Amino acid sequence: TKISAKNFKSLANFEISDLPQFVCLIGVNGSGKTTLLQLLGFIRAIMAGNVHDWLADHDMLISDILTIGNERRVAVELYVEALIDGKMASWETKFNTRELRCTYEKIVEKDYTYTFSSGKLRRNNELITPKDFDYEKTKYEGSIFSFFLTELSSYLHFLQLYGVLDPRAIAKSTRFTQNRLS
Repeated sequence: TKISAKNFKSLANFEISDLPQFVCLIGVNGSGKTTLLQLLGFIRAIMAGNVHDWLADHDMLISDILTIGNERRVAVELYVEALIDGKMASWETKFNTRELRCTYEKIVEKDYTYTFSSGKLRRNNELITPKDFDYEKTKYEGSIFSFFLTELSSYLHFLQLYGVLDPRAIAKSTRFTQNRLS
């Protein structure tokens, strides 16, 4: 498994590869553990089509996900590669922070290459966009693959993340406990 990101928070030009199925992050404060978990959560939110909810759950504005100094850039670029059922699959995208959706996407899996660009969805270069459906005018957020599922988009949609020492989770838990005791 390989993940790369450009322009996501402090991960201006980030890549990590050879990830096993289970990963435990350990490091000193400020080393990027939470940011990496946020990146993975953001990828899952894009694939699930719920970026707005993810931002709200993390008390973030969309501008908070952009790398400081790159605020004029409006796209977060992502690349994910994963082994699914013994075959390599990949997804690359440009997520437009102004539109809260991917304006370019490409998924390669098994015998298919899906591309979404300029409002057109293609499989192996053949247009598969229904004639009466306009992706550009449709109000959706995240990935076009949030409602046109492929094996890889389903895999990313159901990615499980656990932030055991996540400061937000600890704060929410503490507030919940205090409210119950009051």
